[in-house]
Amino acid sequence: MHKLCTIIVNWNSLLETEHILSELPKEVGGMPHLVVVVDNASRNNEVTTLARKFPWCRHVALTKNEGFTGGNNVVLTNTNTYPAEYYLLLNPDTSVTPTALEELIAYLDSNPKAGIIGPRILNWDTTHQSSGAGLSLWTGNTPLLSSRETSTPYEVPMVSGCALMVRNQVLQRVGGLWQDYIAYYEETELCLRTKQAGYDVMLVPTTTVRHKGGAGGTTSAVSEYFLARNRILFLRRNGTSLQQFIAIPYSLLIYASIRGVRCLLHGRNGNITKLWSGLSSGLHQAITS
Repeated sequence: MHKLCTIIVNWNSLLETEHILSELPKEVGGMPHLVVVVDNASRNNEVTTLARKFPWCRHVALTKNEGFTGGNNVVLTNTNTYPAEYYLLLNPDTSVTPTALEELIAYLDSNPKAGIIGPRILNWDTTHQSSGAGLSLWTGNTPLLSSRETSTPYEVPMVSGCALMVRNQVLQRVGGLWQDYIAYYEETELCLRTKQAGYDVMLVPTTTVRHKGGAGGTTSAVSEYFLARNRILFLRRNGTSLQQFIAIPYSLLIYASIRGVRCLLHGRNGNITKLWSGLSSGLHQAITS
């Protein structure tokens, strides 16, 4: 069994994936570093280019885009094929320091109650980016957490999915990511269910990872759809009957109104249609296990 398996999901992001792979060490924890690159049916045969340039990684080519969830689940739901003590979900648009992975591994080694951990996330210019989020099952809100000026690891409701390390033992208890999310709320549910299984979700602020995405800007129409849809699906899958009774109407009235006004103010009128389409899909889509 490897000490660490790092999963990189590539989708038309060749240059970014090449950059992060060039930064990853070939050994961690005194053992070979298992790096799995999952290509989500990228154009221009990017998987062949990556396999040629990084032969020490394992490469998986999917025939269609399975999203962030499906790409990572190639590994997370097949831990016998990709055996490791810890698994790191790492976005292609990130940059890691030479010691970052060793620091995260050391924390998990010495803190067996920690099931999921994440580093402090920085923007590309090293200013602070949100490293995690809160969570209320009574509203569905997941407010971004501001960065604490501390060097002491602390518990959070969820860490950022752009750099999330999880124990193999946790995956055996709670499974991988829910495939139908595609993108958004998948790490929220994984962190929630990890806590429900008796583990802690911790942020390790002395370790940093830079992330290009998440630095602000506009929300695309596709993102608007999945944020709305998955919010409702998440509540239906994880909220009690009473929490759903309160949080789903709140989402349809308050959340949708706030998002709609923001779309209008920023001239993204087309997003409003996607917003309501997403909410509708979340209400009517069948919930699978």
